Parts: sequence; C-alpha cells; structure tokens
Amino acid sequence: MFLKTLQSGGQILEVGSRECIAVGVAGTAVGQGGFCGRSGDSDLYYAPYAVAVLKALGYCTAIPVDFTDYLRDMERTSELDWIHRSSLAQSWVLIGRPEDARRVFMAGPSLTPLDSRSTCLTGYILLLAAMNCRVLGLPLSSAPTGPGGGSVPETAAVVVLACWRGAPPPREAIDYLEACVLSEGGLKAGPAAPGGDLLSTATGLEALRMAGRLRSPQEAQAHARFVTACWRDTGLFASAPADPDPKGDTEYTFHALLALGALL
Repeated sequence: MFLKTLQSGGQILEVGSRECIAVGVAGTAVGQGGFCGRSGDSDLYYAPYAVAVLKALGYCTAIPVDFTDYLRDMERTSELDWIHRSSLAQSWVLIGRPEDARRVFMAGPSLTPLDSRSTCLTGYILLLAAMNCRVLGLPLSSAPTGPGGGSVPETAAVVVLACWRGAPPPREAIDYLEACVLSEGGLKAGPAAPGGDLLSTATGLEALRMAGRLRSPQEAQAHARFVTACWRDTGLFASAPADPDPKGDTEYTFHALLALGALL
C-alpha cells in the first residue's frame, strides 16, 4: 500500500509529529483486534489504513496483538463485499502473510474494470486491489487501461498502473490530473469540484510523481500546507481543511502521509 511513499511522508515530519499521528491511529484500535472509523464502530475497511500508517511511522508495536485473529474471524464469519475483501487482503499483505492475501483474492470475483459508473472511492479501492495483485504475482488483466477522466482517483489509477506496466501513461490522463491541481495547494476530485480533498490530493500527486511530473518547490510547499491544514488535534487528518469533523480518521491520515511522501 505505497509503504515507501508513506515512509517518505513520515520522514518529512518531526519526531514529535510522527508520534502524535501514531498515537492518534493507535487510539482507533477497538476490541478483538480491529480499528474503528468515524462512527466509533469496528470496521475492516479502516484496518489496512491504520496498519500501513503505523508501519510507515515505525510504530509496529502499536498494532493489536490479536490483529491476525481478527482478520481470520472477518474472513470466516463475514460476507464481505469486494471493497472489504480488498481491505482484508491488503491487511494480510501488510503483516507479511501473502499466502492468506492470495487466498482472499482468489476466493472472490475478479477485479472489475473501471467504467462510467466508477466513483472516486471505487476507483481508488480498485487501484489498491490491483497493486496487491501485482505484489502477489496475480494477473492485472482486468485492471483499468483507459484514459480515466471520471475523477482524480480513477484517473490516478490508470496512470499508476500504466507506470507499473512500463507503458507511457495516457496523455489525456496526465492533462486531467494537472487540470485539477489547485494553485493554493491540493487537488480537487474533478474539474467541477468546489475544492480540494485529501483523497484526490494523495492519489493525484502520487500518480504525477510516478509519471515524472515533478512539482516546483513553491507548488510542493502549497500542497504541504494544504495537507497540514487537514490535521486535527486528535493526531488524525480530516478529508479537507474545511471538513467540520474535529477528529479525522485513519483513512485520511494514510492519504496525508501519501501526499507528503509524493512531494519528495
């Protein structure tokens, strides 16, 4: 899950800031090994984000000792949709259990190509699932290859997967991403979106970095200010500077580190 970029994002921060974030993420752990989202209830969706951030910041000891048991219980007792099945497989990869991740991926329906019905969320989750297929040596034949353009996360998925294949990203995909870059920092989800958000900023910046579209120092500073404006007193990050949520969550904390790491 972009661990190298996340680690780079953590290195930008001072030690005290890294510890503050790690404490905030560790604080979302709930009973029986899981992690909670904004509702406060345990949700498998947030588990890989929390574990990835803790690993990237060097706080692996904060991962619950019964996390492996939690994943087994989720696989055994839950009927998982494809988003949560991807979350389960990503979690197995993060704790060094590739054989379990392969079993999860092979047990369910194959990845669905991006199409006109895709959303920011599904485009991004598909990218994570495809990334783990690559790590596990599973086929990427059903992953997106078109020009993207439905949203920044969807278009970022097209660019990243092209880079992995060693192919030049579609020119229209790069143009779309760069058209969504805001002068004040951050990326918006699409040309008509009212403002920037961390999901679009993280995925867009990482895709542009992989495509060799380097940011100027001034632009990088603006993006860094956008990211830090999303930081909350809990140590977690919210979806955007104007997000009224005072707590943030592990998903957007993951996106914050990814965005910062993509600036290096």
